[in-house]
This record gives sequence, structure tokens and C-alpha cells, in this order.
Amino acid sequence: MAYTAIVFDEDTILKLEEEYVALTKNHTEDWEDKFHHLTVCMGTNSKGKYPFQLGDRVQINITHLGHSLMVTAFRCELPEGKSVKSKVPHITCKVNRVDGGKPKHSNDISEWMEIDPFSVTGVVQVCE
Repeated sequence: MAYTAIVFDEDTILKLEEEYVALTKNHTEDWEDKFHHLTVCMGTNSKGKYPFQLGDRVQINITHLGHSLMVTAFRCELPEGKSVKSKVPHITCKVNRVDGGKPKHSNDISEWMEIDPFSVTGVVQVCE
């Protein structure tokens, strides 16, 4: 299924992974890595419901790290006037596939730990 996302390049993914390991001491080492994108919406956003255009470069401020038994994620602040479908904008970091975790479980995280903020930039794309 297609989705519209702010997608990160390889250098940004490495930065996200490094920050994650520094914060968690990699206690989720056996979980599946993600770090790939921040979802804007499912589908192509062809009706323009969310204020992003394909190809836009978007800076995201990362402010919290969240976790559950199924996933971990970075909570994000979007630029002023921007919004995404998720109630809490986030980047899924790791998924506990062994116990049935799926990236969508990031939407259910209720425990968020404030971290020293840092920023990353990605490009709006449609992904499969």
C-alpha cells in the first residue's frame, strides 16, 4: 500500500541510529531497525489534505523517545503550519517482530521520555 512520508537519506538514518543507541544503550538490539521515514498519511495525499508537496525538504525537530513492548519511536515537532495524520508525529525506530510488533504500534506509545532535542531533514515522497 502506498503512503506519503518524509523520507531520510542514508546519512540521516545513521544519525538517527547513533542518537538512538546513545539514548538506549541499544537494549532493543534484536529488534528490527526502521528509522526510514515519518509518515504523513496513507495514500498519495493527492487531495492535499496535509500541507506537503512531493519533493519538499522538511526539517523535523526530535524531542522525545517513546517505547512500548512492541516498538520504539522518536516523537517529533513539525514546522509551524504542518501536520500529519498521526496524532503524535513520530519516526518508528525499532520493531519487536518476535512478539508481534508492527510499525503501526508506534501510534499507541504512551510513554515518552524528553531528550535533548536534535533536528533532521527529509524529503516528501510517496513510498510503497
